[in-house]
Amino acid sequence: MNTILLYTIAVLDAALILQLLQMGFAVWADPYISRRERSGLLIIAVLVLALLIQGQADYVIGEGLILAGTDTTLAATLISVTGYVLRPIVLALFIRLGDPDRKHLPVLILCAVNASVYIISIFFPVAVDFSGGGFRRGPLGYTCALVSFICLAYLILTSVRSYNNNGSITNFM
Repeated sequence: MNTILLYTIAVLDAALILQLLQMGFAVWADPYISRRERSGLLIIAVLVLALLIQGQADYVIGEGLILAGTDTTLAATLISVTGYVLRPIVLALFIRLGDPDRKHLPVLILCAVNASVYIISIFFPVAVDFSGGGFRRGPLGYTCALVSFICLAYLILTSVRSYNNNGSITNFM
């Protein structure tokens, strides 16, 4: 493995982690952010940090940098499933943050379906499979992408609707 690539990844990760920490401190210290919004933003920051760590762990195990010579099927599956489950949840939290008065039941149902598809994939290769030594997508392997796309479209629509109702560019952003 190229050490320059490894250092580049480490520097980029450090920059992202510092930005997440800075956001966390800013959210924690800002007296104008309500308690509910503060907790939502901090949960989003923690989940994004978990996704960052998951991506690097997935890369490290996939390249054989750790656990070399051992069967990494279960570890690779668990790490991959974690990422696929968390991505739509982060979008759902942004949706809740943008429009906290509604329940957003369709988004919660989509996130639950996505989570169940990928958790089932730990036992049966319906979405991801690492048993052949590498990544193979199962028949339901694009569930996370589809759910994330729907959640992102819903987030944009609720933002536009909120902007049209209030007429404030702050709500749109």
